[in-house]
Amino acid sequence: MAGADATAGGGRIMARWTAEEKEAAEWAERLFKKSCAPGPVVPEPATPEAVHAAIERFAELPTETGVMQDLAIGARRAAKGVSSDRLQGLSEIVQNAEDLGATEVRIQVREATLLVAHNGRPVLLTDVIPLSMPWLTSKAEDAEAIGRFGIGLMTLFHLSPTIEVYGGHYRLRISESGLSLAPARALPPELGGDEWTVFRVPLTEEPLTASDVDDWLASWGSEALLFLRHVATVVHLDTHGRIVRRLALRREAAERFTAEVAGQSVSVEVAHVRDPVGVRWRVCHAVVASPSGLEPAAKAVADATPLAVALPLEPGGTSAPFSETQTGHVHVRLPVAPLALPVRVHAAFDPTPSRQGLQATAWNKALVPRLADLWAAAVTEQFRLAPASSWPMVPLPQKTSRQGQAEVVGALEAALLERARLQVSACLRVDVSGKGPQALKDLAVEAAELTGVVTEAEIERLTEHPALPYAARDSSGRYRQVLEDWADNGAAKPVSVDVWDALELLGDKGRSMESAIELAAVGVTSGWAGPRLSSFAWLADERGTRHQPPESGELRIFADRPGSLAQNLGFAHVLHPAFLTDSPSSTCVREWLARSDALLTDGNELTALRRLASYGKARMNAPALQLADEQLRDLQDAFARLDAPDRSRLGGDVGLAVALQAHSYAPDGSRHDVWECPAKSYLPAGIDRADRAESFAHAAGNTPGLTWLRRRYSDVLRGTGAGMSPLSFLRLLGADTAPRIQLHRHREKRLNRREAPLHAPGSPESRIAKMHALGAEYTLNDRETPDLDAVAHAIADEADGAVRRQRAIALIQVLGRAWAKRYSEHESVTAAYAYRSWNFVDTVPGFWLLTAAVAKSRCAASRVQADGHRNSRWMAV
Repeated sequence: MAGADATAGGGRIMARWTAEEKEAAEWAERLFKKSCAPGPVVPEPATPEAVHAAIERFAELPTETGVMQDLAIGARRAAKGVSSDRLQGLSEIVQNAEDLGATEVRIQVREATLLVAHNGRPVLLTDVIPLSMPWLTSKAEDAEAIGRFGIGLMTLFHLSPTIEVYGGHYRLRISESGLSLAPARALPPELGGDEWTVFRVPLTEEPLTASDVDDWLASWGSEALLFLRHVATVVHLDTHGRIVRRLALRREAAERFTAEVAGQSVSVEVAHVRDPVGVRWRVCHAVVASPSGLEPAAKAVADATPLAVALPLEPGGTSAPFSETQTGHVHVRLPVAPLALPVRVHAAFDPTPSRQGLQATAWNKALVPRLADLWAAAVTEQFRLAPASSWPMVPLPQKTSRQGQAEVVGALEAALLERARLQVSACLRVDVSGKGPQALKDLAVEAAELTGVVTEAEIERLTEHPALPYAARDSSGRYRQVLEDWADNGAAKPVSVDVWDALELLGDKGRSMESAIELAAVGVTSGWAGPRLSSFAWLADERGTRHQPPESGELRIFADRPGSLAQNLGFAHVLHPAFLTDSPSSTCVREWLARSDALLTDGNELTALRRLASYGKARMNAPALQLADEQLRDLQDAFARLDAPDRSRLGGDVGLAVALQAHSYAPDGSRHDVWECPAKSYLPAGIDRADRAESFAHAAGNTPGLTWLRRRYSDVLRGTGAGMSPLSFLRLLGADTAPRIQLHRHREKRLNRREAPLHAPGSPESRIAKMHALGAEYTLNDRETPDLDAVAHAIADEADGAVRRQRAIALIQVLGRAWAKRYSEHESVTAAYAYRSWNFVDTVPGFWLLTAAVAKSRCAASRVQADGHRNSRWMAV
């Protein structure tokens, strides 16, 4: 390294130089005037004095031609502003060190001075002009060298008006005005020995601290060195020579593989690279044929050009996904342009003069598909080796095409995205235990909601394709985003297992209770909580017996504890304890059952009664719930505890859901014991409060088709129900004490309505005549009373005159008591005809009333007298 020197700079006269000094100065002039080409033919000065003579001559030559000196000064000033990064000069020194074969670069800030040293080839005479003259480079003919513009050091003029270079006998001072001999200096020993080259930058223009340098190196990271062939370490030293920050990489060779790049098969060299904190990369390097007929800008072209790809692997010592800890970059050995993908790539691109981007040259554009081919092959190989860590390497569309992105970088991002979709998806292979490497299209993947809920074996069972192994998926779930993008863009994709298909597994009796609950919860949250969930027996009771979930209108219900009304009535199962835990899945299933009125919580009686009422309303031909006496008393007590509105709303439908002991009569008068719903039955005289001789039971006698509850229920229900009498309770359930009136069964649909037609079955002649006279075709909202008709005809057919008269009187009494509340509003109905719309013409007596008049006539024909009962509106028809 340069030390003390007795020779003064610049003041000597050439005539006084020694022969060695003169020769060095002459060679300097030849180099300046390009009388000879730089290279081995240029002798290196052997003494310090000869080196200084050459430097002095280099400094004098531009001044001999004023224009030349002005051009040099202007070029230096222009080069100073090329980069927006004020420390870009550090990158340029590392680049210079790489080109000179250095293995280490050291940086130090001390005493308002920036010092940078490297252990590469020492400075030679042929280096002086490229170091001091902007836009001139010694590397234009070296296809492997990084540098090409000759402006690297000039960017340091941001920090200082002068830059000094010390190496061997050389000590240069470069300023905007030109080159001169730098003073001899004692440099810190921690920067290396005599074989090291040191750059010294006095910090006079702009302040720079050690923290600034450290921050810059931190932003660069050890990954900046990934594609360097020589420089493996960059260290930042404090003023005591201690390491503040160390960028370094350790490389281990790995197994090569073969790739197809630009239609040619090439061997890919692989290295596993690790930085000091354990961050790892897989670097794949190949040499491919240079683009035909094209040349890089300001650079020699060789027959082959290097390409490299660095894939980030899972970082050591951190749980963060590497896709979140790594950024992508395009390198020309060193980082040049950011890449919006988790990958770093290198090629002999033409960078911009600032080395902060890529030029839009034909050469650069031709390198893009070659680099994309190598990347696709490297990622495909990585899927073979470690599929779980490979998914974050695959680009997604939302991660590309950034605003203002340079043309070549944008084209590279687009090319990688296309290669991923069309090449990686088709070529990747994933090893499946027992089946070997499998293509993506031969694998199956469950819907996201099913992850961890269904096993690999169950996925294969559903699809007859092996599952994409869980071990081959990344924990962050990026694989799903990749597969979705591939599917959306026509790429190879696995067979899909959706929630609907997976719910079939609920029918597997060997499936554990807990896994069945998890799967059912997925069905609920995915919107398949209706028929599909109810198709399989998976809902377990306290004994472990599995049942299909109750459907709407079905009577069965589940309870979260024993002793509920529903359980006492025999239509509730107590849930298995596995369904009663606080797990999210169990909670989800219980909430779904509760929303469906299929779960009783805290023994809620209202929910049980609603379930009964819903069943009664919808049961059609389904069997009614036959109640024992104790169960009937429990039901009575539950209704007694309801609010009056709920009683009225639910009673009749509950009366359609349950069945009690009753009897009916056959046409031959024989009695038959049956089970029947209260809402379809009548109350016997023993329960009806009316005098037996005036009850509907007495009037009906043994009329066929009517059902009567057993009298004993009066005793069964007496003294229970919190004051609700047997009569009140059974009436609440729909049991009646007077003939029921109902909408006509034979209504026809016309103009969006269903109404009773003129010639409805059983229509009396008087009704037909009245409607003909009005030109009417229908009666609206018309009613019939089939039980009244049956009883009236039975009375008319009674052979015993005294009995016939007593029954007729009883029927008149029944109708009279119920007339105001039940029959009066249906005495008359609107007659109408339908032509384009409903046309109302007049009112006529209701169908049921005219039918009753026919029965009355039969009674009259049998000389039934009803003296004292003329107040009945029915007798007045």
